[in-house]
Amino acid sequence: FTMLRLRSDLGSRVTVEPTLAYRRHTDHFVLFRDNPDAYTNDHVSRRASADLRASIDAGYGLAVALGVEGAFEDIESTGIRGGVSGPALGDHERRRSSGGVEFVGRHDRFRWSAGGRVDGWTDLERHLSRSAALAWDVSRDVVLRASAGNVHRIPTFTELYYVDPANEASPDLVPETGWTWDAGLDVHHGPWTLGWNYFTRFEDDLIDWIKPADGSDVWRTTNILEGETRGWSQTAVLETPAGHRFAVRYAGLSRSTSLADGWIGKYSSLAPRHKVSAEATLVVMPTLRLTPMLRTWERPDGESYGIWDLRMSWEQGAFDFVATVTNLFDTDYEEVPGVLLPGRMATGTVRLHF
Repeated sequence: FTMLRLRSDLGSRVTVEPTLAYRRHTDHFVLFRDNPDAYTNDHVSRRASADLRASIDAGYGLAVALGVEGAFEDIESTGIRGGVSGPALGDHERRRSSGGVEFVGRHDRFRWSAGGRVDGWTDLERHLSRSAALAWDVSRDVVLRASAGNVHRIPTFTELYYVDPANEASPDLVPETGWTWDAGLDVHHGPWTLGWNYFTRFEDDLIDWIKPADGSDVWRTTNILEGETRGWSQTAVLETPAGHRFAVRYAGLSRSTSLADGWIGKYSSLAPRHKVSAEATLVVMPTLRLTPMLRTWERPDGESYGIWDLRMSWEQGAFDFVATVTNLFDTDYEEVPGVLLPGRMATGTVRLHF
């Protein structure tokens, strides 16, 4: 991935920001390690984009953001089936052009934003996305907020073209559409920060991989008629004078679709019913912090699990070093039934500020 971004001030009220970006991703998948000629996939996907954004201080507490963007993406996908080479997902490409505007205002205790964006893809109808948000500082410590907007997601190349012995995609999928709203409350009191949030998302032409519950057919992509997701979350954070930080977060999710009885979907099995996380950042020394973390989920089928992580961060002058151990106790768990996720894993990051 490579990106170049420039920022320039045109006077005291106007800032422009052009950006160029390019990403290339390769994937080599072998189904049977000791017999690669039985089933192998090789994918190469690329994405290039260019955009120009401008922000304008209009005075009187108002600001305007404008942007235009062009993007190109493609995939080259080949495979081996029973010793015979040929296309897998095949070769495909698509282009997008977009333009948008957003207005932002701050007036005494009120902050608001409203905007729209138009996306035009090759072989797809143009789509207008709209959003609006409002926040009200009830007092110095209490903030009420709400937002609403519409939803638009085009199918991925995998959802359109992927085929294997257990899955069959459909090239006739149409984009998902819908709208969502949320409302929340934030309270700051002394060392405490508390937050509550509730949201609902309504979707049409929902994309999912489905099959009969009795397993009599393969997974196939389709546009389910409708979907609805409701969620709520609570957060509590405590920061002590010594710099220690403790945080607990809870999220609950309720998801339903118009999928007919006797059928099951892949994506609907990914949304956890309940999710709880807790972490404690302990200041061992002024330059050293240790953070144990606990994550728990409950899947839609009722199965639940808990995973411990550990992070250590050390700062020395212009250098930062972060070491993280994920799944500290090497717990076996599956977010998707039947797909075992990785065990203990250690990662390290070194940063230099200059």
